[in-house]
Amino acid sequence: MATLRGSIAQTELTRVKLFVLSLDFQEAFDRIFHQYLFNILRSYRFNNCFEERIKSIYEEAASSIQINGHVSGPFPIHSSVRQGSPMSMLLFALCVDLLLRILDQ
Repeated sequence: MATLRGSIAQTELTRVKLFVLSLDFQEAFDRIFHQYLFNILRSYRFNNCFEERIKSIYEEAASSIQINGHVSGPFPIHSSVRQGSPMSMLLFALCVDLLLRILDQ
């Protein structure tokens, strides 16, 4: 917060325009839609083999819930990257990179 106040004070003195953007990445891994991830991989022109391997992990992803010993039927998962996977942070970074490039322009 102190950095933001300092930046605002500096722009008031110099009359330089300032743009402030606050991003909340809380639970961000859960909000990456798989189709968006696939489109990002395609846009970066990754090797087809690599793209197909990532798709094999996420395309048919499903989960079940167990409550009091009863297991639900599987339901599809259309968003999120796998928690704890070493690849998750890299995939997330690729998805966020496009936003950062757009903001940089």
